[in-house]
Amino acid sequence: RKAPDQGAVKNALMDPKGLLALSQEQAESLLRLQLGQLTRLNQGKLSDEKQELEGKQKELNRLLSQDDAVYDLMLDEFKEMDDRFGVERKTQILQEDGEVTEIDL
Repeated sequence: RKAPDQGAVKNALMDPKGLLALSQEQAESLLRLQLGQLTRLNQGKLSDEKQELEGKQKELNRLLSQDDAVYDLMLDEFKEMDDRFGVERKTQILQEDGEVTEIDL
């Protein structure tokens, strides 16, 4: 696991003083087996990721082609922000009689 590349792993597996002391053919077979298992494991993850990305692509294409979809998305995001950050006003705005000067602003 700590080896920098496959060559180093292969050499470690074939080391006569090592734990396994495998032949060259055995070491190569072991490396192919591990890579095959990793490929099968990753294939499912890659398939799931592909489906997820295709779904996002469809949604983005829909947003590009339909203005109403963009407005609906904006409204949903504004509602989420209001729910998350919105608070009632804590100060009161009073109507002041008279003229408003620059200093008042």
